[in-house]
Amino acid sequence: MIIGGNYNQGFAQYSPDDRRIAFQSNRSGTSLWACEAGGENCQQLASFGGSTGGSPHWSPDGRWLAFDSKHEGASTFT
Repeated sequence: MIIGGNYNQGFAQYSPDDRRIAFQSNRSGTSLWACEAGGENCQQLASFGGSTGGSPHWSPDGRWLAFDSKHEGASTFT
């Protein structure tokens, strides 16, 4: 576990400058989050409702995140 808490969290990836970390969590349903590398200032970036999603990947400049989602059995990339 990289970010402490009582939630399932995974697919964590550090930003290219190692200052932030993005991860999938069940904090509020299945959702995508980002925090400072030490776990502070977490922000929910996306919520997948009943779908699954995660696997965040930072752009080389650290400005954008790509992630996948799966709705009703079909995978899509955002």
